[in-house]
Amino acid sequence: MYRELSAITNEQELPVLAFYSVDRSSKSISEKIDEARLKKQSLNRFNAYEDVFRNQSKNNYFIQQYIVLNNLAESGEPSYQKHLQLVNQAIESAVPDISNLHIYRNSGYTEIKLDSFDNRINFAQLSQGQKTLAAMIGDLALRMISLNPKMDIPLQASGIVLIDEIDLHLHPSSQQKIIPHLQKTFKNLQWIITTHSPHVLSTVDKESIRMIQFHEGYAITKTPEFQSRGVISSSVLEQIMGTHAIPDVEESYWVSKYQSLIQNKLWESEEAKELYSRLLKHFGTNHPVIDELNGLMRLEKLKQNYENKKQEANRA
Repeated sequence: MYRELSAITNEQELPVLAFYSVDRSSKSISEKIDEARLKKQSLNRFNAYEDVFRNQSKNNYFIQQYIVLNNLAESGEPSYQKHLQLVNQAIESAVPDISNLHIYRNSGYTEIKLDSFDNRINFAQLSQGQKTLAAMIGDLALRMISLNPKMDIPLQASGIVLIDEIDLHLHPSSQQKIIPHLQKTFKNLQWIITTHSPHVLSTVDKESIRMIQFHEGYAITKTPEFQSRGVISSSVLEQIMGTHAIPDVEESYWVSKYQSLIQNKLWESEEAKELYSRLLKHFGTNHPVIDELNGLMRLEKLKQNYENKKQEANRA
């Protein structure tokens, strides 16, 4: 094995292997990193395979890595300048609503500044989901760069990346973007990802989904029959995840009951009037649920008027 590894030249592509568990959102880590350590890591390509399963993407560890990498880049070494540029490129491409990262020292201490939602903020001010995702992407990019420093575009190297709960702490809008962004940023990686988010699944083709189920005491995997990519999240929730989009609460029963009264042409009944008043108080006049109920009532009234005119015409 040693002879085989030693025979690999710097020009040969090495695949990346990485695993990120739910512990990646941890705020602290005891290890420190300095310029000597980062330089040592970059001297041997195989160092990128160290600590693959130790979740080194924790937030403050990434901040240390980024600051040290920036210091090395500022020293004038072209290789580190390229590395910093690629890390920034990866984060800005894969993490929604983050751009223009750079080191800021005027406050008396070193910090990472960036643009997010048209605001200039500190890295620490990002949401937990954005920080966790940025740290993970930064760690992955550094591993790919270390493995293939001679490649024109190291971020296009191949490899396998495992991520547990990709939606961890992410806003639903970011959950809908994360898979396409990862695929755009790292074009040749194979992703093995877990999620409990219908928003994530709505961006993935059904052929790429495996549902883990238990049958007679054994875990089995199943590909859904329902196409998920490009589908509204509530449909994914119901058809693939087996969960009703409307929760089992009292207010949803009111809606169902009022719909039944309308369909039975009982909207003028005292029960219907009392129930409609209760629904208005709960949802408000401009709520989509109220709009839908009003639309259903108008439709039923049109049907009734049509039937009445039809009966009058027959009698004439």
